[in-house]
Amino acid sequence: MLNNIQEYFGFKKQEASIVVYPESFDFPDNLDLKKEYLNALEAQEASRQSIIETKTSQLIGQAGIIFSLLSLFISNYFFKFRDLPVSIQGIFISIFLITLMFYLITILHATKYLNVIKYVYAQRSVSTVLAKFDNEIDFKIEEIKDLIYSIERNTKVNNQKSNNLIYAYRSFRVGTICVGLLSVLLISSGYFISPSPKNKVIIENPVIIKGLDSVIHEMRKQPETRVLMPVVNNDSSNIKGR
Repeated sequence: MLNNIQEYFGFKKQEASIVVYPESFDFPDNLDLKKEYLNALEAQEASRQSIIETKTSQLIGQAGIIFSLLSLFISNYFFKFRDLPVSIQGIFISIFLITLMFYLITILHATKYLNVIKYVYAQRSVSTVLAKFDNEIDFKIEEIKDLIYSIERNTKVNNQKSNNLIYAYRSFRVGTICVGLLSVLLISSGYFISPSPKNKVIIENPVIIKGLDSVIHEMRKQPETRVLMPVVNNDSSNIKGR
């Protein structure tokens, strides 16, 4: 079961794309037709490479946007989660971490093709032109061998990239399902789950003031007391009471 899960999400090691250059070619008939056919195959693999890399770049962008939105979402709703029961908080945090994990796996698989050292494409070399051949047929045979080697190697590299794209898509799909599940649970929690009661502060031996209203009423009945304040006269140095 574990091996199947690892294989499904691409956690197993990839096979090396090793292609041996053909040393001989024993079919010298219809060389022009064979070369034309091989040129079409080479163009097909080049087009396939462009399509795979375009789809992979789109998947990376979508996963990055959702990953950023999830980070913003959890920072905004962190304080609201604290009012829920501890068991519900554990479920939300678990689903959120699983979601982030699968989106990280998506980005990890999708960005593997950026390692140009590992995914090296074969191409034609000027050494074929600089080599000496006895006749035109020998040159065409050498060109055909170059095409065979390039097509076989480029096909293997494109297959590895397409596998990475499939693994990234599977992880992206699981992460999106987890986002939908988390959204449903959050909406449901607001209607069906009551928040945990807040801690109440209990004051022991409170001070009770009795008869405060009567004291204030008696103070209001007392006559007002005027206070004489000294005033400084600018015209003289005497201080007079007003």
